[in-house]
Amino acid sequence: MEFFQSFWFWIALIAVAGMITATVTNSVDKSNKTRIRVAELQAGGDYKKVADDAAALNAEVVERLSALDARLASVEKTLTDIP
Repeated sequence: MEFFQSFWFWIALIAVAGMITATVTNSVDKSNKTRIRVAELQAGGDYKKVADDAAALNAEVVERLSALDARLASVEKTLTDIP
């Protein structure tokens, strides 16, 4: 019974409790960081889809502008041919 009343017992108990607390805290922190990283990567997949959609839209706009340029060239040629 004298052992539990000893100064060194309480020092050792506090040290062990501190180590356990630090281990649990570190594990929870790493787990949260991993979850955040996974969520960011999944959100990146959404951004990739948005970028692909924007690229497809840009290609469509370029195609329509090329058709418009051809029509304007035709009108310009017609106006140039008129005496």
